[in-house]
Amino acid sequence: MSDSKAQRRTRLKTSETTLVEETTDLANDERKTQDRQDPARQDPIMARRDKARQERVAARQAERQRERQQGRGTAPGGRGLATELDKNLVADAAKARLKVFLDAEVERIGKTVGTIHAAPWPRIEGCLVVLFTARSGSTFLARELEYAYDIGRMGETLNPAQVRGQAVAKIVAKRQGAWFACKAGLEGVVAGEFYGFFEAYLEKTWFLRLVRRDIVAQAVSLAKAAQTQQWHVTDRPRRAAAYDAARIVKALKTIATGDQQLTRYAKRTGRPCRTLTYEDISGGDLSPILAAGHLLGLPRRKGDAGVAHRSVERMGDAINDEWRARFAEEMDASTRDLIDQYLDTIQP
Repeated sequence: MSDSKAQRRTRLKTSETTLVEETTDLANDERKTQDRQDPARQDPIMARRDKARQERVAARQAERQRERQQGRGTAPGGRGLATELDKNLVADAAKARLKVFLDAEVERIGKTVGTIHAAPWPRIEGCLVVLFTARSGSTFLARELEYAYDIGRMGETLNPAQVRGQAVAKIVAKRQGAWFACKAGLEGVVAGEFYGFFEAYLEKTWFLRLVRRDIVAQAVSLAKAAQTQQWHVTDRPRRAAAYDAARIVKALKTIATGDQQLTRYAKRTGRPCRTLTYEDISGGDLSPILAAGHLLGLPRRKGDAGVAHRSVERMGDAINDEWRARFAEEMDASTRDLIDQYLDTIQP
């Protein structure tokens, strides 16, 4: 049975640590040997040990090289692994953009990227990326955009779980000569930088930032979905929902910090970015979506162009409403301050 990715990463990490330690020991031993006046007096036991270490180091180097050639190697795991990031796997400009994200986020997401498969980047007319946080209504927005504009089917294309060992360039190639669009949270944006996607297409990229004014309702939805594992209407809940104020506070912080980082990223790129609020589009009025698409220069579809509209069912129910009301009544001053700070950042 083949090793899992986690086991392979652990083995590689252990091998690299041991290799560094043994190489350092060898260097110290060599200096001691050179300091001796008479090399002939070197301890034969020490000499045999040095030779054995050299053989082990060579064997480990050969093993690591074989694993990387077989596609088992992993991409750098974020800025915490500076020596690996310097191996020209991530362009300098991309590394500068990644600085807007928390180190822990970059490292966590970087570890999920896996082997980066290279391929020539195809020419596209333009690129739309919807920046979002969880439970903000991004699926609804994406499906309305893809129905109104000729941008292809939108999904979280840059997420490592979606890439699944493919070359991202080959995924983009399906829209060669046309507009490409996707939605991306922290996971997608950071992974996209590792893959080289934004380095290739940033000058043709327009961002659309999606936020919810009612961050409490959003946090309740996120906390409930994380607890039940029901992320979509088609998913079956794995466990019953139970009110947990601490989970909701955690969700609030995740949403606020996530949006803050994505906003900083869009600003750092210098590319156009327009903000849409879920409340402005969820009631059936699609004019804000059409206005944003017009300002970003998205190509309208001609008629229905044979494209089926993919509708989205609302996940919220009476439980969400009950939890929201209870949390709003019970939350403390620090949570209210967090919400106020968030609302200040989403004003047009």
